Amino acid sequence: MGYPKLIRALNEFLGFCVKYKCAYPAYVETFLAKLQSGESFSKEELSNVSHYLFGGMGSLNDLVISKFNRHEVADEKAANRELDSIRNQIKNAWKEIEK
Repeated sequence: MGYPKLIRALNEFLGFCVKYKCAYPAYVETFLAKLQSGESFSKEELSNVSHYLFGGMGSLNDLVISKFNRHEVADEKAANRELDSIRNQIKNAWKEIEK
């Protein structure tokens, strides 16, 4: 069973990071590659990925787009609204995995 919504949302996040030249954690690409391969995940792996995606420092929740952070952005508010939308897509798609 695949997770197309989550794959699509994570790819959108990676594209967003390229667009604004923001660093993203390597685990996002690793997790995405494993999702796309169709490999299964242990409960421990899913717990770790959930923490990395939605936990504390270094998670997607911690990312803010700003000139101060050296992101190439003209409209910080618009970029962060776009990021919030992508984060919500990822959170909603994550629910498929938690079932």
